[in-house]
Amino acid sequence: KSLRFVHATMRIMFSASPISQVSDRPATSQTGSVYSETHLEKIASICRKRRVPIIADEIYNGFCFTGLDSPWMGSLRVKTPIISVGGISKKYLVPGWRLGWLVIHDVGNALKKVRMGLERLATLIVGPNSIVQTALPKILADVDEPWFQGVIGTLEDNANFVYERLKSIPGIKAVRPQGSMFMLVNVREVNPDDLIFARDCFDRQRIIVLPGTVFGVPGYVRITFSAPRHVLMEACDRLKEYCEETISGETHGTGMDFSECSSLGSPAIVSS
Repeated sequence: KSLRFVHATMRIMFSASPISQVSDRPATSQTGSVYSETHLEKIASICRKRRVPIIADEIYNGFCFTGLDSPWMGSLRVKTPIISVGGISKKYLVPGWRLGWLVIHDVGNALKKVRMGLERLATLIVGPNSIVQTALPKILADVDEPWFQGVIGTLEDNANFVYERLKSIPGIKAVRPQGSMFMLVNVREVNPDDLIFARDCFDRQRIIVLPGTVFGVPGYVRITFSAPRHVLMEACDRLKEYCEETISGETHGTGMDFSECSSLGSPAIVSS
């Protein structure tokens, strides 16, 4: 049902105003949802009919839990021009080094000028440092599939653990993730304003969540389950205490001026 809604929304967007490109996340980092091959082909078909290329953010490609899969968009049997964006930060657990790539799937050569522009840009200094460039061949060659599956297994175990813990917290409802390292949590019954919810979580319990409003999902917050298990346990306990106090009308705040804290933009749930 939700995927049919995505398709319908795309058609409405196209009919309402001209669109020059569509950005897509096959394994969506924001929600933990995983797009199937059929769904991705449907998106590509809609875009092709409208002569619109796709920019596919596939930094989380492969981060799918048991029984699920989401292929690279460029591997699909479609003629829609696709620019796939990838990198080493997530799959190989080296965030911050900012080394990635663009892969162009363009059967009809519609992106000829784009390719020329990218090649010219690549002749300039665009930022990757020499250390990670030197390490890249060994990273790609020596990191084997069992290691990667071990990472996915740990994330899936953490996701199930956090999901079950959140079920016991009054006023919130988590969306069970299918992949990546994040999940969405509906917090409207605790506070319909997710920005205030996020602010108060830090102010009163020192836990950090990302308001859903910043990526178009008001009333939700995004949390990560990539932290060590003992940190996740502590964070869930603090979140439960915050929700129970808020619903009952009791508060035991710290009096901290939240405007002094710049950590809200960090997409994490942590204890400190």
